[in-house]
Amino acid sequence: MNTNDIANSLGVSSSTVKRWVKQLGIEPSRNAKGHFIYTQSEFDQLYTFHQDQLKQENPLTFLPPEKDEQVHKLEDKVQQLQLQLYKKADGVTSVQLLNHRREIEDLLEVVEKLEERIEQLEMQMNKSKKPPAKVEPISLDGPLTSKRKRKRKIMGMMFGL
Repeated sequence: MNTNDIANSLGVSSSTVKRWVKQLGIEPSRNAKGHFIYTQSEFDQLYTFHQDQLKQENPLTFLPPEKDEQVHKLEDKVQQLQLQLYKKADGVTSVQLLNHRREIEDLLEVVEKLEERIEQLEMQMNKSKKPPAKVEPISLDGPLTSKRKRKRKIMGMMFGL
């Protein structure tokens, strides 16, 4: 079997098979064209390794100890960065909420001043007891008078039409 046959039967890519071969120290033979040829025992070894990979909760446990430590350090760093990001997002949200609250309070003050001014105007209006100025309604049904004189057509003038 060649690398592609093994990759297809295991459901992985050929580069994954090549990586596993290096990790497991398998030295397959080569054909005339220089391609790897695997024996049944080598395939069984790769198949077992693949099954172990599928069973493991953490697929990175096959790494050598020094790489495993680096991975753990990176995972810790990612978690720290996530916490910093969440704290920053919380801080930004808090600042936005405070700004909105200030804006609302400012608007409430404006509304209160307007209400006071309306009350003052109503009191002044009640004290004067003058009826409000009468507003003439505009009628759109009546004839419209124009300040310009209409020009008569010459034929209408001659014949009185």
